[in-house]
Amino acid sequence: MARSFSPSDEMFWKELQSWIERQLDRCGSLPGQRDDLVSEVLLRLFVASETQELRSPFAYARTVLRNLIRDKIWELDRFERVLAELAARPSEPAEGTEPCGDDDAELARRILDGAGLTPIQDKVVRMTYLDGLKNAEVARRLELNPGTVLRHRDRALEKMVRRAAQLGVRP
Repeated sequence: MARSFSPSDEMFWKELQSWIERQLDRCGSLPGQRDDLVSEVLLRLFVASETQELRSPFAYARTVLRNLIRDKIWELDRFERVLAELAARPSEPAEGTEPCGDDDAELARRILDGAGLTPIQDKVVRMTYLDGLKNAEVARRLELNPGTVLRHRDRALEKMVRRAAQLGVRP
């Protein structure tokens, strides 16, 4: 059923926001901040409504939400691959960066120690990558929501990638 709406229709936007949040509730734990996903969907829908006629804004919002989640998962997979590559191969330091040793364990230690991780981020990374635990097990042991564990892991990986770049390690 097509629904006409106006970009200035406040009730419509509240209804749509509530609908998006219900969709996210059905997804379980998600990569990234929930509020960021909702805001991004609403923003993209608003911009699209200004430039084109949307016959079904809810279907459009569902497509945008699905694509945002997919892209975030791909980004997280990329971070995990980069982290694995960082530990797997030594590299010559780039100009203006700190030299680092050739030992993989030493490199991983320098990245972990110098990344500025919070204590919880450090625990999550060590349990996930060094102890080989799955997300649900890490969440259970730390008594956290699995989504919270994912958020801490994602932020830690971002910090570690920046630290690796400072050490001259390139993916």
